[in-house]
Amino acid sequence: MKSVIWMSRDLLEQIVDCNGEYVLTKAGTTKVTQLGQTVTEAKEKLKNIGRADIVTQLY
Repeated sequence: MKSVIWMSRDLLEQIVDCNGEYVLTKAGTTKVTQLGQTVTEAKEKLKNIGRADIVTQLY
């Protein structure tokens, strides 16, 4: 089961909880970035890949 936990304003990017694994996806591509199994891990990975802009939007 997939649950969207974040979506960009332009609706092109999403962070999805996919069976206990958080992933960042981009519409129109097959690129999937594994972020981790917890929100804390996902936030750290996002910072490491230069997406701190998303981190500020997550609780």
